Amino acid sequence: MHVLTASFRRVGVCFSSVAIALACSTLSLRALELPALFSDGMILQRDKPVPVWGWSEAGQEVTVQFAGQEKKAKAGADGRWEVSLDPMDATVKGDMIISGDASKTIKDVLIGEVWICSGQSNMDAYTYTLEPGERGAEEFTDVRFFVVRRGVGATPQRDVNASWTQCGTTEQCMCSAVGYLFARDLRKRLGVPVGIVQATWGDTRAEFWTPLDALKSDPALAEYIKTWEQMSPQVTTWADYEKRWVEWNANKEGAEPAPPQKIPSSIFNGMVAPLAPFAARGVLWYQGESNAYQASEYRKIFPTMIEAWRAAWRSPEWPFLYVQLPNYEKQDTTPPNMSPWSELREAQEATLSLPGTEMAVTIDIGGEDIHPRNKPEVARRLMNIALAKVYGEKVPYTGPRFDAAKFESDRAQISFKHVEGGLKIRDGEVLKGFALAGEDRKWHWADATIEGDKVVVRSTDVPRPVAVRYAWAHNPECNLINDTGLPAAPFRTDTW
Repeated sequence: MHVLTASFRRVGVCFSSVAIALACSTLSLRALELPALFSDGMILQRDKPVPVWGWSEAGQEVTVQFAGQEKKAKAGADGRWEVSLDPMDATVKGDMIISGDASKTIKDVLIGEVWICSGQSNMDAYTYTLEPGERGAEEFTDVRFFVVRRGVGATPQRDVNASWTQCGTTEQCMCSAVGYLFARDLRKRLGVPVGIVQATWGDTRAEFWTPLDALKSDPALAEYIKTWEQMSPQVTTWADYEKRWVEWNANKEGAEPAPPQKIPSSIFNGMVAPLAPFAARGVLWYQGESNAYQASEYRKIFPTMIEAWRAAWRSPEWPFLYVQLPNYEKQDTTPPNMSPWSELREAQEATLSLPGTEMAVTIDIGGEDIHPRNKPEVARRLMNIALAKVYGEKVPYTGPRFDAAKFESDRAQISFKHVEGGLKIRDGEVLKGFALAGEDRKWHWADATIEGDKVVVRSTDVPRPVAVRYAWAHNPECNLINDTGLPAAPFRTDTW
């Protein structure tokens, strides 16, 4: 067996399911078919209309019965049908019966909160497993996961390979650690079932998760994608990739072909498009490491991806909660200059201009490992954001955010949003992580003091400062927090 084939099969890449789906789509459908999402043990979103869809013979009438509701639809020319169940509360549960030429019963259906959980390795199952003792005393049979197996597509696929399961209490948790902890604690807080639909893949870039037509709708991104495609021959199947790779490896001429999952939109087509428009409260997203050296493109790709997902789910302001890149690599003690990870964090923060988005800052819980192990704190911060921004609870959800800078003589005066109970120093007595530059654009570490709700920054090396940066490094030394203990987000006032 070719070594590349073996390695990809070990990580469970589901290329065969793509081929099966493509083959099935050409058949004349006569039996009733349902997406994998609509299966035993599923959790449906409460208090929102719930789309239910599937496929049958063209023109066939299909009836969906659940919790006293009965909805009918006719399959279109392509065999697809869809109904919308009226909003239900979390007291509803039971079996769903779907009938047409055939009849299917989906057992043990619950109503509660559903979140889509996606991103690359730090949101994936394989970077951090939960030992039994880390799960907490309470385990819930109504916290359930739908973990999508990895798959790609040249075009949007019809279905995915997955089923609804509980994350057991004795074996290691092979669902997303962040997703599990978020779901468990949200279940405790709200007292309703929680379902996580997980679509994750390590070492992937945001453009792989974005529809191609959305990427190409922006002239700058269209040119970026064109250049990217020219650099690496595109393949759409594993067999095609293996053939091209063997040919390329024989003489090392031309561009090395990219595997199917590393082309724009391929993962969206294989793992995301088939999930839409399954009703969900919102999205939890943890990704960006693989885009860290394309921050300028990410400024456009990331919001484009969010808007495309919202369009697919027919939800223009669908809550989209994401994790900003943590600190990473050895701690940087030189004054801040170029920092690709800082620029990517800045691009992530710029995406907050989209309504319905919010960001968890994690500049204080990373380290030299690209996979920080403190997933419980990541999940806690995401849950508090959800409680505050989605569920309307009054809980602290963010640390200080840069608001404005005023330069006077030999100092910079920085004001912040989200000061809460006041600005504080996390450890020690001296603020760290602030730097100043003058017109010469040379950066020097600066002394910073908290004065009321502002930070005043000075440096004897910069008599007339014109720019300030904070926590601007891959792994900065920084310790500004607010009264909630949450860290200040990195920032800069320059555009150098």
